[in-house]
Amino acid sequence: MEVCWICDQSVHPRCSMATLGCKPCHKNTFPGNIQDTCSNPNRYNNAIFNPYSTDSPMTYVGEPETEGDTNFDHWEAAAGVLNSCRYTLSQKIKGCGQHQFQVYSTNIRSLSRNLERIRDEIDFFQKFDALCFNVTNCTPANLPFGGNELELEGFHPPLIQNPARRGGKGGGLVTYIRETFCEATSVSIRNDLCENSDPALGEFQTVEIQRAKEKT
Repeated sequence: MEVCWICDQSVHPRCSMATLGCKPCHKNTFPGNIQDTCSNPNRYNNAIFNPYSTDSPMTYVGEPETEGDTNFDHWEAAAGVLNSCRYTLSQKIKGCGQHQFQVYSTNIRSLSRNLERIRDEIDFFQKFDALCFNVTNCTPANLPFGGNELELEGFHPPLIQNPARRGGKGGGLVTYIRETFCEATSVSIRNDLCENSDPALGEFQTVEIQRAKEKT
Protein backbone atom coordinates (compact mmCIF):
# COMPACT_ATOMS: atom_id res chain seq x y z
CA MET A 1 0.00 0.00 0.00
CA GLU A 2 1.03 3.59 -0.60
CA VAL A 3 0.01 6.85 1.06
CA CYS A 4 -1.44 9.69 -1.00
CA TRP A 5 0.37 12.91 -0.14
CA ILE A 6 -2.79 14.95 -0.78
CA CYS A 7 -5.39 13.14 1.36
CA ASP A 8 -2.99 11.08 3.55
CA GLN A 9 -5.07 7.97 2.86
CA SER A 10 -3.67 4.53 2.08
CA VAL A 11 -4.16 3.54 -1.55
CA HIS A 12 -3.46 0.48 -3.63
CA PRO A 13 -0.53 0.93 -6.08
CA ARG A 14 -2.97 0.56 -8.98
CA CYS A 15 -4.95 3.56 -7.63
CA SER A 16 -1.88 5.71 -7.12
CA MET A 17 -0.60 8.25 -9.63
CA ALA A 18 2.70 8.79 -7.82
CA THR A 19 3.46 12.52 -7.37
CA LEU A 20 -0.03 13.38 -8.68
CA GLY A 21 -1.69 11.67 -5.70
CA CYS A 22 -4.33 8.99 -5.72
CA LYS A 23 -6.81 8.82 -8.60
CA PRO A 24 -9.69 10.56 -6.72
CA CYS A 25 -7.41 13.42 -5.59
CA HIS A 26 -5.84 13.66 -9.00
CA LYS A 27 -9.25 13.94 -10.65
CA ASN A 28 -10.35 16.70 -8.28
CA THR A 29 -7.07 18.61 -8.37
CA PHE A 30 -6.24 18.36 -12.07
CA PRO A 31 -9.52 18.43 -14.05
CA GLY A 32 -9.11 16.96 -17.50
CA ASN A 33 -5.85 15.13 -16.87
CA ILE A 34 -7.66 11.94 -15.97
CA GLN A 35 -9.28 11.76 -19.41
CA ASP A 36 -7.79 9.57 -22.10
CA THR A 37 -9.05 10.65 -25.50
CA CYS A 38 -6.93 8.04 -27.28
CA SER A 39 -8.88 5.15 -25.82
CA ASN A 40 -12.16 6.79 -26.79
CA PRO A 41 -11.48 8.85 -29.93
CA ASN A 42 -15.12 9.79 -30.48
CA ARG A 43 -15.52 11.48 -27.14
CA TYR A 44 -14.02 14.88 -27.94
CA ASN A 45 -13.08 14.75 -31.61
CA ASN A 46 -16.43 16.22 -32.60
CA ALA A 47 -15.81 19.36 -30.51
CA ILE A 48 -14.48 22.51 -32.16
CA PHE A 49 -11.85 24.16 -29.96
CA ASN A 50 -12.07 27.92 -29.73
CA PRO A 51 -9.56 29.22 -27.16
CA TYR A 52 -11.43 32.53 -26.91
CA SER A 53 -14.92 31.15 -26.35
CA THR A 54 -16.20 31.46 -22.80
CA ASP A 55 -18.84 28.84 -23.60
CA SER A 56 -16.35 26.10 -24.46
CA PRO A 57 -15.79 23.54 -21.65
CA MET A 58 -12.30 22.91 -23.05
CA THR A 59 -11.17 26.51 -22.60
CA TYR A 60 -11.10 26.84 -18.82
CA VAL A 61 -10.08 24.76 -15.83
CA GLY A 62 -12.05 25.85 -12.80
CA GLU A 63 -14.32 28.88 -12.62
CA PRO A 64 -14.14 31.40 -15.50
CA GLU A 65 -12.56 34.73 -14.66
CA THR A 66 -15.02 37.56 -14.10
CA GLU A 67 -12.66 40.17 -15.53
CA GLY A 68 -10.68 39.35 -18.63
CA ASP A 69 -9.11 40.90 -21.67
CA THR A 70 -11.14 43.86 -22.92
CA ASN A 71 -10.51 42.64 -26.46
CA PHE A 72 -11.77 39.15 -25.67
CA ASP A 73 -14.97 39.53 -27.68
CA HIS A 74 -13.00 40.60 -30.73
CA TRP A 75 -10.64 37.63 -30.42
CA GLU A 76 -13.61 35.30 -29.98
CA ALA A 77 -15.21 36.64 -33.17
CA ALA A 78 -11.96 36.20 -35.11
CA ALA A 79 -11.48 32.68 -33.80
CA GLY A 80 -15.07 31.91 -34.69
CA VAL A 81 -14.38 32.82 -38.31
CA LEU A 82 -11.42 30.43 -38.39
CA ASN A 83 -13.53 27.67 -36.86
CA SER A 84 -16.24 28.18 -39.48
CA CYS A 85 -13.80 27.67 -42.36
CA ARG A 86 -13.86 24.43 -44.30
CA TYR A 87 -10.62 22.53 -43.81
CA THR A 88 -9.33 19.63 -45.87
CA LEU A 89 -6.20 17.57 -46.29
CA SER A 90 -3.69 19.10 -48.67
CA GLN A 91 -3.62 16.02 -50.90
CA LYS A 92 -7.36 16.39 -51.48
CA ILE A 93 -7.12 19.95 -52.78
CA LYS A 94 -8.07 20.24 -56.44
CA GLY A 95 -6.94 22.81 -58.97
CA CYS A 96 -8.99 26.00 -59.04
CA GLY A 97 -11.73 26.65 -61.55
CA GLN A 98 -11.99 29.35 -64.18
CA HIS A 99 -13.68 31.90 -61.92
CA GLN A 100 -11.74 31.10 -58.74
CA PHE A 101 -8.63 32.56 -57.16
CA GLN A 102 -6.93 29.98 -54.99
CA VAL A 103 -4.26 31.10 -52.52
CA TYR A 104 -1.75 29.06 -50.55
CA SER A 105 -0.43 30.94 -47.51
CA THR A 106 1.96 29.66 -44.87
CA ASN A 107 4.70 30.58 -42.44
CA ILE A 108 7.63 29.11 -44.37
CA ARG A 109 10.33 29.84 -41.76
CA SER A 110 13.15 30.39 -44.27
CA LEU A 111 12.26 30.17 -47.93
CA SER A 112 15.76 29.27 -49.10
CA ARG A 113 15.86 26.35 -46.66
CA ASN A 114 12.54 24.98 -47.90
CA LEU A 115 12.90 25.79 -51.59
CA GLU A 116 14.01 22.31 -52.64
CA ARG A 117 11.04 20.73 -50.86
CA ILE A 118 8.69 23.10 -52.69
CA ARG A 119 10.30 22.24 -56.02
CA ASP A 120 10.00 18.53 -55.28
CA GLU A 121 6.25 19.04 -54.70
CA ILE A 122 5.74 21.64 -57.42
CA ASP A 123 2.75 19.74 -58.87
CA PHE A 124 0.89 20.41 -55.62
CA PHE A 125 1.82 24.11 -55.45
CA GLN A 126 0.82 24.65 -59.08
CA LYS A 127 -2.80 24.00 -58.03
CA PHE A 128 -2.81 27.53 -56.60
CA ASP A 129 -2.97 30.89 -58.36
CA ALA A 130 -0.88 32.57 -55.66
CA LEU A 131 1.66 31.41 -53.10
CA CYS A 132 2.11 33.73 -50.13
CA PHE A 133 5.00 32.97 -47.81
CA ASN A 134 5.83 34.85 -44.63
CA VAL A 135 8.87 34.67 -42.33
CA THR A 136 10.98 34.01 -45.42
CA ASN A 137 14.16 35.35 -43.78
CA CYS A 138 15.05 36.50 -47.30
CA THR A 139 16.93 39.68 -48.25
CA PRO A 140 17.62 39.61 -52.03
CA ALA A 141 20.74 41.76 -51.66
CA ASN A 142 22.28 39.04 -49.50
CA LEU A 143 21.53 36.21 -51.92
CA PRO A 144 24.16 35.05 -54.45
CA PHE A 145 21.94 35.77 -57.48
CA GLY A 146 19.89 38.63 -56.09
CA GLY A 147 16.74 36.55 -55.64
CA ASN A 148 16.70 34.90 -59.07
CA GLU A 149 17.46 31.60 -57.38
CA LEU A 150 14.03 31.76 -55.72
CA GLU A 151 12.09 31.35 -58.97
CA LEU A 152 9.68 28.44 -59.23
CA GLU A 153 8.51 26.50 -62.28
CA GLY A 154 5.11 27.66 -63.47
CA PHE A 155 5.17 30.96 -61.56
CA HIS A 156 6.21 34.48 -62.44
CA PRO A 157 9.39 35.79 -60.72
CA PRO A 158 8.67 36.21 -57.00
CA LEU A 159 7.65 39.52 -55.49
CA ILE A 160 10.03 39.84 -52.55
CA GLN A 161 9.77 42.15 -49.56
CA ASN A 162 12.70 42.43 -47.17
CA PRO A 163 12.24 41.55 -43.49
CA ALA A 164 11.57 44.50 -41.21
CA ARG A 165 14.32 43.43 -38.83
CA ARG A 166 17.80 44.51 -39.83
CA GLY A 167 19.20 41.04 -39.20
CA GLY A 168 16.76 39.59 -41.75
CA LYS A 169 15.44 36.95 -39.35
CA GLY A 170 11.85 36.41 -38.29
CA GLY A 171 10.29 38.32 -41.16
CA GLY A 172 10.09 38.82 -44.88
CA LEU A 173 7.27 38.26 -47.38
CA VAL A 174 7.26 36.63 -50.81
CA THR A 175 4.38 36.27 -53.26
CA TYR A 176 4.30 34.05 -56.35
CA ILE A 177 1.63 34.37 -59.05
CA ARG A 178 0.93 31.45 -61.38
CA GLU A 179 1.93 32.09 -65.01
CA THR A 180 -1.32 30.76 -66.46
CA PHE A 181 -3.39 33.07 -64.25
CA CYS A 182 -2.17 36.31 -65.82
CA GLU A 183 0.68 37.98 -67.68
CA ALA A 184 3.72 39.08 -65.70
CA THR A 185 3.07 42.69 -66.71
CA SER A 186 -0.35 42.49 -65.04
CA VAL A 187 1.19 42.00 -61.59
CA SER A 188 2.42 44.91 -59.51
CA ILE A 189 3.19 45.73 -55.89
CA ARG A 190 1.12 48.44 -54.20
CA ASN A 191 3.93 50.11 -52.28
CA ASP A 192 1.46 52.55 -50.73
CA LEU A 193 -0.19 49.58 -48.98
CA CYS A 194 2.99 47.75 -47.97
CA GLU A 195 4.78 47.97 -44.63
CA ASN A 196 8.14 46.68 -43.43
CA SER A 197 9.70 49.71 -41.75
CA ASP A 198 9.17 48.62 -38.15
CA PRO A 199 8.68 45.07 -36.74
CA ALA A 200 6.32 46.52 -34.14
CA LEU A 201 3.95 47.64 -36.89
CA GLY A 202 3.90 44.26 -38.59
CA GLU A 203 4.77 43.37 -42.17
CA PHE A 204 2.33 43.74 -45.06
CA GLN A 205 2.68 43.19 -48.78
CA THR A 206 -0.13 44.11 -51.17
CA VAL A 207 -0.11 42.80 -54.73
CA GLU A 208 -2.44 44.05 -57.45
CA ILE A 209 -3.35 41.84 -60.39
CA GLN A 210 -5.17 43.20 -63.42
CA ARG A 211 -6.92 40.88 -65.81
CA ALA A 212 -8.98 41.92 -68.83
CA LYS A 213 -11.70 44.16 -67.35
CA GLU A 214 -11.26 42.82 -63.84
CA LYS A 215 -8.98 43.60 -60.93
CA THR A 216 -7.96 41.19 -58.17
